[in-house]
Amino acid sequence: RGLDARARERSLDLIAQLDALPLGDSRLLTDLEGRRYRAQRGQFYDRGFARHFLMVEELTAELEDSERATYAKLVRVLAHEVNNTVAATRSVLDSLLFYRSQLNESDAADFATAIEAVKRRNLSLGEFIDRFTRVVKMPAPELRPVRMKEMVDDILWLNREQCASRGITLRWRCCDEVPPVALDAQLMEGALLNIVKNAIEAVAARQAAGVAGGHVEVSLERDGDGLVLAVFDSADLLGEVPPRQLFTPFFSTKQGGQGIGLMFVREVLMRHGFAYSLASTGHGETRFAVRFSITTRDL
Repeated sequence: RGLDARARERSLDLIAQLDALPLGDSRLLTDLEGRRYRAQRGQFYDRGFARHFLMVEELTAELEDSERATYAKLVRVLAHEVNNTVAATRSVLDSLLFYRSQLNESDAADFATAIEAVKRRNLSLGEFIDRFTRVVKMPAPELRPVRMKEMVDDILWLNREQCASRGITLRWRCCDEVPPVALDAQLMEGALLNIVKNAIEAVAARQAAGVAGGHVEVSLERDGDGLVLAVFDSADLLGEVPPRQLFTPFFSTKQGGQGIGLMFVREVLMRHGFAYSLASTGHGETRFAVRFSITTRDL
């Protein structure tokens, strides 16, 4: 009672995992939306009768904080090493170009072309690590009241032409009248742009596989004492990917992807303290949902 279909499915799946837990065993369980729990089944004796019990502790936030600290340290170490190498290599490559005049004309052209190609690759390597560094060094959110409908309207407008040219329907599914939400507009807009962009690219990938059309739709609804903003796409490409793996640093479902987009999105949402989920709806769609809290100041 009081649970929607998705919440019931998630609860039933977790109950099934708990039911399968052997006596005396302790395991880390993950629900359908990626929340993680430490569960233990034990027993004690009361007046000669064995009484079984389950201890369940949610570890999602604790594990996410630990993972974030780990990849932040990794990115800082990588950035230090890569930036030092990139700077030194750039200097050497610039110096090498001075030797061009000492070569004959035909060799000089090939020499300069090769050096410029390596310089471009060197620059790309520096930009690659910089994108990860910007996520790790993201500033604390500066909270201001923001009207979510206006922010989403701008994002839909920005992507309207490219979707129309690809035959992808981009629109609101539903939009309730809601109060402004306290958040950092710049960070949240960047996160929502990534979410919508990923949805559009997923539908385009589905089209490339021979499935015509497709849609990306957005809903903004009141939900108890909060709001839920959801982005739906008809690609439904998540398949068997475990929910937690989707937000793992450097993991991507795209061929050649770097995993920076969802890493940035997760960091923005975590810094705001907003709950989120990314999963198949079970009805041919993928749904990325963000739950926003509403305080009395927002009303």
